[in-house]
Amino acid sequence: MNINKVIFFTYGDSSSASTWSNVPFLFTKSLEDIGIKIYRVDLSSPKILRRIYDKCIHPLIKLFFRDSLYTFNRTYLNEYIIYKRIQKNILKYNDADICIFTSFDYFNKFNAIPEVLFCDWTFQMLIEERHKRKPYFFERRFIKQQNEALKNAKKIVSLFPHTANVLKLNYPDKEIHYFNTNVINNLCSYEWTENEILNKKRKSNSILFIGNSKYLEGAKCLIRAFQILVRENSSLQLHIIGIQTNEICDVKTSSNIFCHGYLRKDIETENELYYKLLINAKVIVNPTPIWSGYSSIIEAMYFFTPVIICKYQDFSIEFGNDIDFGLYTNDEFNHEKLATDIDTLFQTESYDLMCKNAHEKVYNYTWDRYVFNILELFK
Repeated sequence: MNINKVIFFTYGDSSSASTWSNVPFLFTKSLEDIGIKIYRVDLSSPKILRRIYDKCIHPLIKLFFRDSLYTFNRTYLNEYIIYKRIQKNILKYNDADICIFTSFDYFNKFNAIPEVLFCDWTFQMLIEERHKRKPYFFERRFIKQQNEALKNAKKIVSLFPHTANVLKLNYPDKEIHYFNTNVINNLCSYEWTENEILNKKRKSNSILFIGNSKYLEGAKCLIRAFQILVRENSSLQLHIIGIQTNEICDVKTSSNIFCHGYLRKDIETENELYYKLLINAKVIVNPTPIWSGYSSIIEAMYFFTPVIICKYQDFSIEFGNDIDFGLYTNDEFNHEKLATDIDTLFQTESYDLMCKNAHEKVYNYTWDRYVFNILELFK
């Protein structure tokens, strides 16, 4: 089939680069670049209802279930509201060729337009694998909702191999895809050459961390490691993107540590600062176990940056149990071991090779290629 028009369902404004780590923006831009018409539909929960729930109901739930993830967007009321919105737009744009949902939460139950569900992992996997617990009885409601969507979707695409394998086991009769590749969310406005970047990195004394409050303990571990390193080399700098200084107030900091908070790539000055820090970084470090900020890590790799991270399943499946573009630091939140690992990387004679290997591993992780793979599913 020829695909000329797509209904694109996502949480937030898909025309904004700040939505979901730039994914919907770059996804739809790649579709538009090849002449496909995009009908954008925001599946965000109603703000008023979400605020009432977050202020009045969810705090009560968390009194008894402190680590509950049952936010308003996972309630039955929200499911009812959003499916009504989906129905309205499916009927409004009934000339579309396909629907794309950037989640595993919903599917097209209203007409014959085929859909693809595109996401990273399921809610059940988030609870059981990341939070290491069983779902609470009320969280199972949303798991059931996702199960319905996955059972009825025409095609399913996962960003990660482990998720794809789990889905294939749970839904053996469904068409589930992993393309043996991922995507770099690159919004750098300047074209850098390899030599320009390598020259900057050779001279650099900058350590970079990228991650929001979910990675707070990893940032604190890195700060403690940095305090060891800076005693021997006072020219070292640690730059932290995604976390504010007041979030790490219980950790001793110094004038060599810079917290930049969240940097929006759709704001020119913040975009320039983000890529300046990335290109000037000697290494990117995130010692958070289980998940070490995959998107920011592979983007750093694209810009020739060696990595020091905890080894986790999806990353090791994709890049191997031993890596030639950095180091795995496997002692959970051991800042002394982390300091040793960082020093080892700074001293290595194969630093340039590490930089080139990092870029080589991900240079073809382009949105153009990924979108082509998705469209091919319908041909």
